[in-house]
Amino acid sequence: MTPGNVRWDPVIKSFAQHWKSLKDRKDESDPDTPKITKTLTVIKWTEAFADFLNRVIGTGTIPLSYVIRDEEAVPAAAPPLATNQPYGAEFGSVEVEL
Repeated sequence: MTPGNVRWDPVIKSFAQHWKSLKDRKDESDPDTPKITKTLTVIKWTEAFADFLNRVIGTGTIPLSYVIRDEEAVPAAAPPLATNQPYGAEFGSVEVEL
């Protein structure tokens, strides 16, 4: 943390907007869980289920896609933040970083 990271405008103001968006999505009704059928084969189902997890926000206000992330271990050090943003440059949004 640096003094520049905790400035209200634009860093914390941007984070507040991202957080409000996540909370609003959490309060929405969840989409139906995809089911394997003759038309939705197992391979297609895995893609549909990944999309489902991206759209559902869990109780900790974190997208459920967290459980199917590419890397099992969370890096020890957080990547540097994007300029005047509350998230890392490699992620592009608070939601993706979560």
